Amino acid sequence: MATAASFTDRLGASLICVWVDPQRVVVERGPNGAVVALPLEAHRRDEEQTVSSEQWLAARLENALDGHPVPWRFVYTAGDPAQQLHLLAEELDAVAIALGTRDPGFRAWATEKAIGSVAEHLARHQHRPVILFPSP
Repeated sequence: MATAASFTDRLGASLICVWVDPQRVVVERGPNGAVVALPLEAHRRDEEQTVSSEQWLAARLENALDGHPVPWRFVYTAGDPAQQLHLLAEELDAVAIALGTRDPGFRAWATEKAIGSVAEHLARHQHRPVILFPSP
């Protein structure tokens, strides 16, 4: 995260940190940008888990970006990661889309093999540059 913040600051831009929850789907977007998302599996009602995960990630970002002068904000959305990142980039007229590389380990590898690489999908299906930052 620090690398993305430094890179963004050097460009004189702002940073939008996005979490796309692939286990949920957006059913409504409020006028203030708030997202109402439901689990893909109808029997799953894990609202508390999603809220706590969202709050945990926001706090982690706050901690990671503390001391960096770059303006930033956190956006939560849900659905297909590549599609949602593309839509948000369009909505915000982003200059580029920056992504971290996948986490090491079997689970991340298996997920990428099952649904494909988000970076590869974005690079092939939209007009903005895709910047990859290595995992720490």
